[in-house]
Amino acid sequence: RVFTQGQEEVYEGIGSAMLQSFLQGYNVCLFAYGQTGSGKTHSLMGAPDAEGIIPRLSKELMQHTEERLGECPNLSIKITMSYIEIYNEKVRDLLEKKPKGDEQTSLSLYERDGRVLVHGLSTHQVINTQKIAQLLAAGTARRQTSGTNMNETSSRSHSIVQLMMTQTYDPPEPGCRDVESTITLVDLAGSERISKADLVGHHIEESKKINQSLLCLGRALNHFSQLNTHTTEKVPFLRSSKLTRLLSDCFGGNSRTWMLATVSPSLYNLTETISTLEYAQSAKRIINTAKVNRVERAMEVKELREKVRLLNEEVERLLAESHERTLEQESSVQWEEYA
Repeated sequence: RVFTQGQEEVYEGIGSAMLQSFLQGYNVCLFAYGQTGSGKTHSLMGAPDAEGIIPRLSKELMQHTEERLGECPNLSIKITMSYIEIYNEKVRDLLEKKPKGDEQTSLSLYERDGRVLVHGLSTHQVINTQKIAQLLAAGTARRQTSGTNMNETSSRSHSIVQLMMTQTYDPPEPGCRDVESTITLVDLAGSERISKADLVGHHIEESKKINQSLLCLGRALNHFSQLNTHTTEKVPFLRSSKLTRLLSDCFGGNSRTWMLATVSPSLYNLTETISTLEYAQSAKRIINTAKVNRVERAMEVKELREKVRLLNEEVERLLAESHERTLEQESSVQWEEYA
């Protein structure tokens, strides 16, 4: 689908569908891709008089949460938020509390249950839109940006905002499931040509790192677009970039994923526009295997473990009885032979 520059139109075409899937217990991802200055950050964050996808989604999410809690007294909803950036292949927690002027800590990645997680990442519980806005503002203020010929406030890092929600019923509600889900909102650094952006000094190294990670992302999109179904086969080049590792579940995995491709109307940027659309074409062909993420209730787990324990005891009892019968038979045979 092609959008104009209207923020409301973009949200209605993307945000509402994402939110519904998120509320149903599906993992959801949106990543904005395009050359620098084409409107990625504006589309996601927006401005006070033209809110982007994230502020609009936050308001609708909290409104829905209040309505659901009013309708279901036995429903509990917990929402937490994290905000990171990938700058020069270093993962940083944008909500880490550090003295002003101190550099954010570089965090490592690790894998658990098939997911890639950030070690030491802070999460913050949110109960209203004001809290989300406050965290967004605090994190965005710490994000790496600088001016180039192509964009006065060019993002020099990839940023990832995540909202995690758990919905549980206590006591259980007939026909309702306990679910947990994550919505991942990715503002990619803009692809750019060093010659066009007129970069110098350390900005050249920044641009190389940005383009390198975007190239790896493009290879991942192309790889998964050629598969008929998701595969758990290890893809070596996915591990060569922090970005593709963190987003590995978003393409071809357990997620409903949207890509927002932003392009310039200028003929001067034709090459970059064609490249962006080719990325989008690859992404469109990817087949994901999203499923509702059910939460295992503590009581259910306890009951199942108790059943397993009883079954194990029964198996041990039967094995013991079988062993005793075998010994009795062998003893009887030996006595008959002796007699």
